[in-house]
Amino acid sequence: MSETGTFARIKRRGAGMVRKVPGAGIIGNNKYYHYITGVWGNRRLRRRGRKAARVPEPQFEAYDTFSDTSTLVNSSRSSTFGASTATLLEDEWISSTLPPKEEEQIDVRTYVRTFHHTRAHEFGQHCHLHYYQLPFPWRENRYIIHGYRFYDSHIKSLLSVVNWYGWHNETWNIWTHLGGAGYLLYLALYDFPQSEIWKSAAIPLPAKLIVYVFLAAAIKCMCASVFWHTFNGTCCLQLRSRFACVDYTGITVLITASVLTTEFATSYESPWSLCCYLAASSALGAFGVIMNWSPKFDRPEARPLRIKFFILLAALGALSFVQLVARTSWQHGARLIAPVTTKSVVWYLIGVFFYGSFVPERFRSDVVVDSCIPTEFELSTNLEVVTRLRHVHFRERPTEGPGKRKFWSLWWVDYIGSSHSLWHLFVVLGVIGHYNAILEMFSKRWICQDNF
Repeated sequence: MSETGTFARIKRRGAGMVRKVPGAGIIGNNKYYHYITGVWGNRRLRRRGRKAARVPEPQFEAYDTFSDTSTLVNSSRSSTFGASTATLLEDEWISSTLPPKEEEQIDVRTYVRTFHHTRAHEFGQHCHLHYYQLPFPWRENRYIIHGYRFYDSHIKSLLSVVNWYGWHNETWNIWTHLGGAGYLLYLALYDFPQSEIWKSAAIPLPAKLIVYVFLAAAIKCMCASVFWHTFNGTCCLQLRSRFACVDYTGITVLITASVLTTEFATSYESPWSLCCYLAASSALGAFGVIMNWSPKFDRPEARPLRIKFFILLAALGALSFVQLVARTSWQHGARLIAPVTTKSVVWYLIGVFFYGSFVPERFRSDVVVDSCIPTEFELSTNLEVVTRLRHVHFRERPTEGPGKRKFWSLWWVDYIGSSHSLWHLFVVLGVIGHYNAILEMFSKRWICQDNF
């Protein structure tokens, strides 16, 4: 930022010095000095250091920000990475004047990923942010524009559950799964112990316990989701990535437990097959939990990969159904598995459609949405994202569309009814449906004495 005073403040870092001159941005007191001052046309010297003349226009600002990952304190430093890298000049005009050889030495990945972090932190102290005020790593859904939190305190994140600082775009996501976790707790503590499945002596004890395994996994998934959507507004990137992994782990555990219950019902009378299926599903689920903690799994462009993995994990339960059909008949197998497909799978598939297609927010017309977002490769190699294209990716306010604030412009998807909110709703319906499907399958298998 521009500073006041007669003399420019000189900061020392590494082998070079960076000088901030009122109204003139950053000038390196090094080999770039004569090049830049030659462009600006003034080389007056002062007794205690060289001083560039005050240039009223244009004004430039340059930032290199970082976040202390062990705390939530955000820091700012001058844009110099030491002797091995060139001085970072943020503005497009200055960047275009640098020699190509020197420009290539800039630590592009660090600079681009932390660009605008300081301003976002400042704005987040007193208001919610819009999409273009966020640093790139915080951007996931380009169709959700308003209501982003950028907090430096976990207390603020906890209070945001009840909208202490105003309604934000995670409110609905938090409360759908918070309510779902409460209802599942009711099923585990009251409904299932009163059910015919639990009271019947014909149901083997392992079958009863596997229902509780499923309910525990479902509650864990809901709580992990609530945790993620509560704290994903933190300004610390490393913590945010870890919180996302907690959410993915909960989903993996839920899918694995759902597959185990299906395999238990279809293969119980074949102990060796049952052990093989349970071991394979548990191993793939464990692999998924490990993979969830990979940074690559949390990137926006990895969304299709996440969907494919979760579908693959769920499809593993179909193998035991194939064996059941081969051992008995198609009619018997279809009749046993029908509750799962009609009461559970259908809800999950509908939810996956909304999750992957960004419907309905992709049809909003109150703002002009970017046609695409920079990939991880571009954010690591292309400095033009924050120089030549800065006015596109970090605009002061979203570009208004023809719909503006009309109801049919879908402006409200920022806060309720977005694709992720609908995904949450259908996940809750799918979990409850699977619980009812388990009870029906176990009843057919053991109480009704169907010959499977």
